[in-house]
Amino acid sequence: MKAKLIALLIFLVMIGVVGAETTSFKQNELVNYRFRCYDGGGQYCTSGTVLIINVEYPDGGNALDNQTMTYGVTYFNASLPTSRIGDGYKVLIHSPTSNNTITEWYYNVTPTGFAGTIGFYALVLLLSGGVIVLGFGKNDAPIVILGSFGLYFVGLFILLYGIDGIKDNIYTYGIAIIVLALASYISVKSAYELIVD
Repeated sequence: MKAKLIALLIFLVMIGVVGAETTSFKQNELVNYRFRCYDGGGQYCTSGTVLIINVEYPDGGNALDNQTMTYGVTYFNASLPTSRIGDGYKVLIHSPTSNNTITEWYYNVTPTGFAGTIGFYALVLLLSGGVIVLGFGKNDAPIVILGSFGLYFVGLFILLYGIDGIKDNIYTYGIAIIVLALASYISVKSAYELIVD
């Protein structure tokens, strides 16, 4: 039984680590993308026109066309759309000064700006649930109250940042309120029993 629990914890941590490797941005937040351009001799581009040919939404719809990137110090800058939640926004960049190449790049948009938060939520909920069960098993109200703090934490985090992969904010608010209500019930009931007994 211990081996299965340890394997489950390692799996949940790995989900969070794998998800953290993707480039993700927060929904409806201004993203200033910087593209480093090289000329034919391996030096940074200092002039020329770098163009974002196209940005596609994850469903294939057109998000942006033909935007000229502005020159900064060793970078060309442009603002990218982040209005829809999804994985796989596709960006095509044409750089005539960099051997006339077209660069393809992908990014994700999530409610929090982080990818792979499901593993984080599952880990905190699992640890909180374990502490609560331990408190009930030992009939120790302070331990149960301590475990409910993890539920408060997850509920507030969901309320503020949403859940990666759920596209509707109403669902995330509903889930957050349910988690917060459950944490409130457990902690208040345990505190009441501690005071009465």
